[in-house]
Amino acid sequence: MGERIDQFLLEEFRDQASEEYLNEQLQILTKEKIIHDCTFFVNWTPPCHRDNLKRILQIQINYQKQKNEKKLLLARVFYHYCDIYDILDLIKDQYDMNNRIV
Repeated sequence: MGERIDQFLLEEFRDQASEEYLNEQLQILTKEKIIHDCTFFVNWTPPCHRDNLKRILQIQINYQKQKNEKKLLLARVFYHYCDIYDILDLIKDQYDMNNRIV
């Protein structure tokens, strides 16, 4: 008997993303019926199904990495050019709960 799909994918991508993130993505893939059931075993045929599933997960991981890199870049630039270290508190003080400037 083979490995479960979710276990296989967690092992395959553990060096690229956290287990928590991978579990979230696997739940999304299951909900969207890309993975029909994580109790199916990895040794199904044809193997292209496994490769397609790995490709889909790799695309999602790469997309999230790109988003995170952009957030880090924005934070670095923001703190490099801004002298106010508690800027979030300053911004919060300037807006009320309805996002209007006070």
